[in-house]
Amino acid sequence: MDECQLRLLRLMECRGVGPAALRQVLRYCSGPPPAAFFGRPPSWYRAALELPIGVCSTLASLSPDDAGAGLRGGALPIRLVTCFDAAYPASLRRLPDAPPILSVFGCDDIVTKGKYTVLSSRGAESALGETQKSAWKSAVEAGWVPVAGHNRGVYQWGLLAAKRSAAGAVMVLDRGLLAAFDDDLRRDPVPAARIWGYGFEAERSLAVSPFRLRDPFIGRNNRIRDAIVAALADVIIAIGVREGGWMHHLCLDALGRGQTVFASRECLALLADAGAREWIGAAPTALGEQSAARSS
Repeated sequence: MDECQLRLLRLMECRGVGPAALRQVLRYCSGPPPAAFFGRPPSWYRAALELPIGVCSTLASLSPDDAGAGLRGGALPIRLVTCFDAAYPASLRRLPDAPPILSVFGCDDIVTKGKYTVLSSRGAESALGETQKSAWKSAVEAGWVPVAGHNRGVYQWGLLAAKRSAAGAVMVLDRGLLAAFDDDLRRDPVPAARIWGYGFEAERSLAVSPFRLRDPFIGRNNRIRDAIVAALADVIIAIGVREGGWMHHLCLDALGRGQTVFASRECLALLADAGAREWIGAAPTALGEQSAARSS
């Protein structure tokens, strides 16, 4: 990481500086903060950014000289992308609580390709697992890039389908990058995927996290992860989505944003009026630079 990235990492890693405060800082600085931003009196941050006094004191405690010091992640091939950067996925900007900073590891170019996900309410894997696996397999064979979390069955099947076919995927984490990977970022976080190779294939896949590098999983992270997965996908297949649940909400939001949503027969009635089409078991052919076209 260069000095600018290290300052951004120090800001992201500050305990007590949450997403709302990060947005305020990035908005004030129009991107990553310069060195002179750190180490000012708490009263300056309070007046300039209207931040809580505890956050102001935290920022004041960092001098310009040590803003990037002592950060283990700075020596690793991790990149930080802010909501002001051109590399920030345009589809995420539409979220009401878009993550202000993403930590990413792997192949950046993959986010410009056609992306696809399967959304399912918790517990539906036991009854509809074969249908979900088939949907992922069909999508990979049609040239789509799977977008998925790493520790639910329905998501893992998408990542496995990609790795088995030597294809790329986007893995959205529910914890920090270093909490999900080994410290050297070499081990694939999905144990079953190591059958096709121990390591995460960073040359063709991308791992994304909106959390601090070592943040552990906590319950609310699931919803943040799922919202990012749904927003990144150009095509969503709803299989086993329950009425009124979080996945139902995400599918409706995606339809409202103009994304393509297919639904399997058991949940089509929940989504058809909003514009979803019936899933008939075969993915449409991927159109290559889908995401770039959708963001323009």
